[in-house]
Amino acid sequence: MEHSFEHIKYPLKYLNEIKELMDDNSVIILSMPNQHSALSKMLGKRWRWFVPPVHLFYYNIHAINFLFDRIGFEITYYFTKDYFFRSICQFYSFDDINSKIIDICNKIFRKNMKYKRCKYPPTTLLEKLNFLPYYILKPLIESLEKHGAGSELVIIGRRGEHDF
Repeated sequence: MEHSFEHIKYPLKYLNEIKELMDDNSVIILSMPNQHSALSKMLGKRWRWFVPPVHLFYYNIHAINFLFDRIGFEITYYFTKDYFFRSICQFYSFDDINSKIIDICNKIFRKNMKYKRCKYPPTTLLEKLNFLPYYILKPLIESLEKHGAGSELVIIGRRGEHDF
């Protein structure tokens, strides 16, 4: 489930329904915004993925572990990461600034120019410059990911041993 679990109104009910469909070899993979990310802690309510009521819940590894325990799932592996196609474009690029500049120019010159958001992989010099904040912060971002503070939480789980 790619960035959808945080939108589900009744997560325990949903996990139970998934569990009923799983056999002994099945796995569940969840990917979601990481509430324990460095950016969510620094930005608080200004965090880009803090968007109630669109996101009904905000998860971290402890919350998912609690839900999994209640359902009879176990986490087999988890990690945090920042991905070019989503979090890096949103958090570590000049996209927002570029978009605002285009909006201002459109108003001043009465044009209807469109800004093409985040192209990955960046190929031109201009596209690469858009990711300058990421390239500068990359060592810090990678360190945060290793310590569970990356922007996205990915969990791989299965039915618990006692359920087989």
